[in-house]
Amino acid sequence: LILVPINRWMAIKIGQLSTQMMSQKDGRVKIVSEILAGIRIVKFYAWERHFKSKVESLRAKELKSLKGRKYLDALCVYFWATTPVLMSILTFVTYALIHGGQLTAARVFTSVALFN
Repeated sequence: LILVPINRWMAIKIGQLSTQMMSQKDGRVKIVSEILAGIRIVKFYAWERHFKSKVESLRAKELKSLKGRKYLDALCVYFWATTPVLMSILTFVTYALIHGGQLTAARVFTSVALFN
């Protein structure tokens, strides 16, 4: 229950970054399409460097959004992978504190089998 709000926040943030990345990608594709449509004019006036820097800056913004999204994806996978282990540890610590540290191997193995 503790990780549900964290996962919800991460899902919202991933959605926001995906939307942001798609709008940036649309802008970049639009510029590249315009460049390709008017390639003769771009070459004639030697505007390659200007348009190259413009496309590279748009791509850098897009990659920044993608990087943030992928880090959040990895963090989400990490939380889902470690949740069972953390819950097992928390359960055993709570049991040991309540029952005065009497944690036997039979109880541990039985609990682990039930958790999985």
